[in-house]
Amino acid sequence: MRSSVLSTFPGKVEFVPYSGRVFIDKLLSSKGLSADLIGGDMSDFITLKDANLLRPFTADAATLVQREYLPGLLELGQLDNAQYFIPWMQATYLMVARRDALKYLPKQAQLDHLSYDQFIDWAANIHAATGTPKLGFPAGNQGLFHRFIQGYLYPSFTGGMISTFRHPRAVVMWQRLRDLWEHCNVHSLSFSSMYEPLQSGEVWLGWDHSARLFDILKQNPEDFIVFPAPVGPQGRGFMIALTGLGLPQKQPVPGTLSLIDFLLSPATQQKILEISGFFPVIKLRDETLPPRYLQNMSQTVSQEVADPQAIISVLPYGFDDFSEQFNQIYKNSFTKIVLRHKDIVTVVNEQTEKLRNLLAYSYATCFPPDPPSLGPCPVY
Repeated sequence: MRSSVLSTFPGKVEFVPYSGRVFIDKLLSSKGLSADLIGGDMSDFITLKDANLLRPFTADAATLVQREYLPGLLELGQLDNAQYFIPWMQATYLMVARRDALKYLPKQAQLDHLSYDQFIDWAANIHAATGTPKLGFPAGNQGLFHRFIQGYLYPSFTGGMISTFRHPRAVVMWQRLRDLWEHCNVHSLSFSSMYEPLQSGEVWLGWDHSARLFDILKQNPEDFIVFPAPVGPQGRGFMIALTGLGLPQKQPVPGTLSLIDFLLSPATQQKILEISGFFPVIKLRDETLPPRYLQNMSQTVSQEVADPQAIISVLPYGFDDFSEQFNQIYKNSFTKIVLRHKDIVTVVNEQTEKLRNLLAYSYATCFPPDPPSLGPCPVY
């Protein structure tokens, strides 16, 4: 940030980074007076807004930082019908395949518009041709496979993540995941990252966080391709981690809006992508695009966001110290339904009660893709 990004800003900026909860605690303890501009993720801004430490962007201020945002992102910064933060950069998860796998795509299938049935057939074709399952997921202890269930499968099949947890369409989703898992590499339950299995060729087809795929795509740009998430009956579900820029309650100091404008410029957005792997929140012109491997990643993300069938999920928030309990409900459902072949309806009903109790105890409200709720997010 200091040497590569802010060094070209025509003004003086003091960048003060904090990690994790320290960031929020510092702002809460100082009432936000030490910051002129705040960068954080969605959950940070919700916490600060609830503590009355943010000022919304006025119409006049918002016009100074307008950009051609990717569809749906600017709206995520609207809390209680006011623009409390402006998108800054995003991280996400990516589908990836070795080029060797392309010849096994089902007939008539389009890589940028695969259905989940076609994705399963693709994995099955590779399995049959090679004699071993070549699909892989990071389902180990440090893996992020639960995000695939929460932000990809559930929205694509049911339209939601929490409110539709026990919807009849969820039963179909769990059955399709069983079908998919039949072609999954047996070591997926030990994979924390897909880097090594993709690099070695043990896995030809996979999914992981973009940051965990960054190095392999950079080192082997000709060997791998990234492609948009498959489309389910309800649309193309995918999950992003969105960061934004917000204003503390105090009167903005001169230059603050210019700094926001600078951080959202195409040149700065590209620089951030190149040094951190965080994707732009605005559309970049072709002539400003970075190296090919980053182009492929960035264009795939942009394609997902711009898809009329897009169902955007955000990282779960509102659970505070109970986030892992929330994730565990999805993990336990997967273990019982897919690995142990327990009755789907029985397991979903059992886990629904645990989810409802957790929501009531934490008082966590709904977040995208579920519609807003006044109290704890309902599970119908």
